[in-house]
Amino acid sequence: MNNYYGNAATHNLDDSTDLNTGKSIAKRPPFKLEISLLLFLRLGKEGMNGPEAYQAYGESCLNTTVSTLQNERGICFCRRSEQWTHRHNGKTHFHRYWLADGKAELMAISLLNELRNKRGMYPIQPRDYYNLPNKAA
Repeated sequence: MNNYYGNAATHNLDDSTDLNTGKSIAKRPPFKLEISLLLFLRLGKEGMNGPEAYQAYGESCLNTTVSTLQNERGICFCRRSEQWTHRHNGKTHFHRYWLADGKAELMAISLLNELRNKRGMYPIQPRDYYNLPNKAA
């Protein structure tokens, strides 16, 4: 995707991070990692890059978030460099990141549920997880 607004920005995110997993009431807004993980799960192998993450949820350092998830939580990501045309028609490069495989997805869902639990939210059930759009194979 080589535009200023990516597909990551098309996902509506509410206080429950947009999953119908019960009627629990959140104690606080979603954690940044929670929102990031949910988008990575939803976007599958399409993944997202920095400008798309910024548009979707205000993420200004996607590379740092991915590094944290990978180095501190062991969640593996794939990445590729892609050219990006910014709003003044200049060229730059960003990395596009996506969850590496099924093991990374399971680790992401586990962390997502851990973060949801901290906010008083119900965990994502397997039936909900497997219904996420664009789930990576």
